[in-house]
Amino acid sequence: MSNNNSNGGGFDLFGLNALGRTGEKIADAGIEGVKTFLSLTCKPLLDELGFMLGDKFRSWRLNNVIKILEKAQGKLTWDTENEKLTIDTNVAFQIIENASIVSNDTLQDMWAGLFASSINRYEEDENIFFIDILKRLTSSQVKLISYLCENTKKSINIGNLDKAKEEGVVSLTYLKLQYAELCSVMASSSRLKVDSEFDTLVNFGLIERPNPGSFGPSILQQVKSSGALVRPTLIALRLYVKCRGSKCTPFEYFESDVIEYYQELVGNNFSASNSNLLSFIYERSKRGEFYKEEIELDNALILKNDDWNVLAIGVLNERLRDYLIYRFLGGINKTYDVRFKAGNSFASFNYKQGLKKYTISDIEE
Repeated sequence: MSNNNSNGGGFDLFGLNALGRTGEKIADAGIEGVKTFLSLTCKPLLDELGFMLGDKFRSWRLNNVIKILEKAQGKLTWDTENEKLTIDTNVAFQIIENASIVSNDTLQDMWAGLFASSINRYEEDENIFFIDILKRLTSSQVKLISYLCENTKKSINIGNLDKAKEEGVVSLTYLKLQYAELCSVMASSSRLKVDSEFDTLVNFGLIERPNPGSFGPSILQQVKSSGALVRPTLIALRLYVKCRGSKCTPFEYFESDVIEYYQELVGNNFSASNSNLLSFIYERSKRGEFYKEEIELDNALILKNDDWNVLAIGVLNERLRDYLIYRFLGGINKTYDVRFKAGNSFASFNYKQGLKKYTISDIEE
């Protein structure tokens, strides 16, 4: 008795032939869905995917690729029909080569975002660097990086706003991370898995702590004992932004977070709108810098120029406000004693209320 089927092929014990044909139909339909997208951005990749249709053993990889390309198309902010767009062929092929073996939704989203952020009006290969990082990460590690990038507070050197915008970087505050929180974010109950994957992120230079060169317990040991201050590095932050499908710099992407940080810092002391807040603080800070040789802040506001004794209260108030923004924006809600260099305190100063001169009874108390 022959083991051959009616088509002359070998006996299909596991039904792989039917599965392959089904996969081909699904993949064929998927190719149609992304054909226009690829024809506008990377024709060589479209040709390559066409070849993959003929290989049933790779059809499962092709289905992964199609899912990722569909997600990438959804993340694009470009008008693909009216703008001439392209992606560096080397970048495109490396992303697809690595992403085609990924079926996890979290990782597929990251690869899709990286593909989308690689598309531009001109070819550039910057994202090659981020491909090499992403291909080494697990879904749990990606979840932790995303959590830290989304939940750490962002600020800038407000006294140099133009440079911050030009360089596109933000400063991140540290976030105190407890071990139970770490396991929850990484969606794992395996301590061995969490420990090894967390340590790997530190070794990859994607997570850091204050004073990283100091001796003492490791970050993981601190997290396990009483919690540790951690934050993502700039590389991790850039990876996150790119894998969201954005071509923005970290400053551009997180500008609303930066504004929120300064809103919390200054409270209701400023009347500037959200859109003008950073510019308002920057301009007042530059004015305050002008008085750095005239005023000193050391628990009290010390006036070093005796000629200021004849200034009108309104003028002195504005100078003190500008200086405080420049020197210690975080202390804007505090009240300070005010005195001349060689004299006693003669008033208190609060940013919102201004100067309040002491009476004789105040001084005696």
